[in-house]
Amino acid sequence: MAGERDPGLRALDSFLGGRLERTPGGCWNETMSDTPTASAQGPKRCSNCKALLPETPVSICPYCVMPVGEGSEAQDQQSKNTPRLAKVRESEAFASAGEMSPPEAPAFQHGSRLTGSGWMFVTLGVLWVVADLLLETVGLMSMPLGYLLVLVGIIQFVRGVSMRKQATSHALLSRPAVILSRRSEVDLRGFSGTTTYFFELELEQGVIAEFAYPGRGPSADVYSNNISGIAFTRGSTLLEFKQVRT
Repeated sequence: MAGERDPGLRALDSFLGGRLERTPGGCWNETMSDTPTASAQGPKRCSNCKALLPETPVSICPYCVMPVGEGSEAQDQQSKNTPRLAKVRESEAFASAGEMSPPEAPAFQHGSRLTGSGWMFVTLGVLWVVADLLLETVGLMSMPLGYLLVLVGIIQFVRGVSMRKQATSHALLSRPAVILSRRSEVDLRGFSGTTTYFFELELEQGVIAEFAYPGRGPSADVYSNNISGIAFTRGSTLLEFKQVRT
């Protein structure tokens, strides 16, 4: 019959999910859905900190610990590391973790250096101007140079405060974790370079996420895989990992 599809068309329609539609001219066209597929949407990001979320559904962002609106999909995951994480939470080290102050990220330390140098330039500039006024050696070059030092110092100080504020924009979190794996990236600049390590951590409730850890030089020890402990993090940055034997 003219209105029926042949077996080939029926098979194609089934493969396409029922999207074949016949046109007035007798042709069969595929109708496209307006709803984007999961692959077209791309990786999901946290609405609070904008970090990429793990592929497994989670109700809490592993980086900022804020709800992400997937509570109905997320389920507590049980793994072989669940008992180890429980022991870390019950340990004395975890009870005193709130009193610890791990070293901040390099961006924060760079900001601190900028604020320090800013204060130094401002102080030198003020002393320069005051000395010119007291000694009555005001000239065409001395006074402007003093004001220039003050201006440079203010700019340096503002930059440093901004960098420190940005580096600490996320809350400092201390959570039980197990290191599953690690990788590294080296950034070479001239005769020197920096190494950034990326640790895949398993947190409580089966959440697995990757955190960046700035290298601290060739003499510093790097955390190994499959150790349990307390992860001190800010956003997606791992500041320190204190091992707790379980």
